[in-house]
Amino acid sequence: MDTLIQNAMGVLQDMISFKKEGSFSVLTVKAGDPYFARDLNKVVLDELQSLNRYFKGQHLNEKTNFIKNRIESVGNDLKESEQALKIFREQNRQISSPALQLELEHLNRDVEIQKGIYLTLKQQQELTKIEEVEKASIVQVLDEPQISLGPSDKNLKLNVLLAGILGLGLGVLLGFIRSYLDSNDMDERKKFRRVKYFIKKKSKDLIMDRRVLGIVSVLLLIGLPYYIGHTSKNPDFFGMYSTKLMFVNTIYVLTLLISSGLFLYITRKNSK
Repeated sequence: MDTLIQNAMGVLQDMISFKKEGSFSVLTVKAGDPYFARDLNKVVLDELQSLNRYFKGQHLNEKTNFIKNRIESVGNDLKESEQALKIFREQNRQISSPALQLELEHLNRDVEIQKGIYLTLKQQQELTKIEEVEKASIVQVLDEPQISLGPSDKNLKLNVLLAGILGLGLGVLLGFIRSYLDSNDMDERKKFRRVKYFIKKKSKDLIMDRRVLGIVSVLLLIGLPYYIGHTSKNPDFFGMYSTKLMFVNTIYVLTLLISSGLFLYITRKNSK
């Protein structure tokens, strides 16, 4: 089950994409079925809103605890300042000297500062309680997910061009084969045999050509670090490769070994 979940997560990440458009974000889900894409988009939005509410709730709890601790601390400081002012006034019924007047202003200022901080914290505490009651989400959905009217990432012109070329090529090839099979003319059959032999011989010469094998081996050797060093999102082999990438790397390495071996064999044979 864990392996299936990991593989599904890798596929899911490729299906979902976020794009910024100014101050807004666009969530796009691509899937083979448009209804599934719409439903998955709704699930992602719901999960996104739930996560935002969860993290906002955590932030409000931390903020509430901080304000509560600060209110207790500032409240104690305010009581101490008021007590100090009370003692000073009891000990100095008549204030005539500038020093006592300055001390009185200092004590009054401390009381006013602590009182202002205390009132501000109490206001913030009440606002935080209101936010907790509202539990509003940071994410605001402007447009609900909709079913796409047509497929995306489809290059119609290129597909039509490739289909035309492939169809024309297959048609010509089938025409040659049918003409060869239906022809009773020995000269025509000999021509087809010569063409077949020429194509077979040239293909073999091209594959066994030392220069071609050398170029192919060098190109494969240059690209080897990229394939070997690439890490899949959900590896199944050696902690790096998925099943698909492992298959590709195996074919890649075998091709490199075969081309290099043929290159060395032909080079040694020509040197003799």
